[in-house]
Amino acid sequence: MAKDREEQEKKISLVGAGLPCQFVDKEGKRCEILALSLADYCWEHHPDKAGYRSEILDRAQQGENLEKFLLTYVDFSKANLTRANLQGVCLGHADLRGAVLWHADLRGACLFEAKMAGADLRSVSLQDAVLSRATVYDEKGFIKQEREKKFEEASIVYRNLKNNYREAGMYPESGEAFYKEMRAKQKHHWKSKKIGRWTGLYLMNLICGYGERPWRVILFSLGLIAFCAL
Repeated sequence: MAKDREEQEKKISLVGAGLPCQFVDKEGKRCEILALSLADYCWEHHPDKAGYRSEILDRAQQGENLEKFLLTYVDFSKANLTRANLQGVCLGHADLRGAVLWHADLRGACLFEAKMAGADLRSVSLQDAVLSRATVYDEKGFIKQEREKKFEEASIVYRNLKNNYREAGMYPESGEAFYKEMRAKQKHHWKSKKIGRWTGLYLMNLICGYGERPWRVILFSLGLIAFCAL
């Protein structure tokens, strides 16, 4: 057992060092993708995907440190990763749709092209995480909380995303997250019957899209000029 554990730890420590997938096709060609942590194969060629997923989730749920694990393309859809330590984990192209990432630590994680629509991102730590080309919103442009009409929670998640995008220099994505944050606040005020606050945000959205839709200023100005000319 001790030897097996030592071999596992060796694989973890060599994440990113070039451990190749051991799959070889019928023509003798070896897979060029790196093997997953604690495995000899990449996700595509892993012979027991369900077992591997279960092992990683068990480790996460037991509070084990998964820092710097290589988990590219792994299917974690609808998985419970609450409070999981995923610092520096490579989750590029991973399927996290519907996963619970409440209070998960994803600082410095690579989420390049990860599928995250419908994931619970409340209180998740995303500082220095790579979210380039990750799918965070569903087909309607919402996150889980907004779709469930939990608008106050949604505004907080959008703010977290906005800050992460801004720190990464992804300013268009940051601006869009800010727009969604303000829109969620507006919906929350309507739901809470705070008509004064709702009105202020409604007008701000109508006139300039909270500063993220400048073309609305032009349309509003033209409309006002046309009205005054009557």
